Amino acid sequence: RVLFRSGTYTYAVHHYAGESDIPNSGAEVSVLKPDRSVQKFTPPDTTASSGWYWYVCTIDGTTGEITPINRMSPDPPITDPLVQSLPRKDY
Repeated sequence: RVLFRSGTYTYAVHHYAGESDIPNSGAEVSVLKPDRSVQKFTPPDTTASSGWYWYVCTIDGTTGEITPINRMSPDPPITDPLVQSLPRKDY
């Protein structure tokens, strides 16, 4: 079992290089949930370019709750407006 520190983690995939883009790559992400079930994600069917990011989900480090995002963005996780607007917990 993976133990996280409290906080919200963003799971993202960066398309660094290659001929295809993430939506057409056959990529899949599988996340093991606290109840030992697996939640699978495939990229959204949308236009994306090399260098883009696939925002898969967020994971609550305390509860293990997974919140799907499943969108493409040219912005890295630290600067993406969607990620910055996600609810945060005060500790």
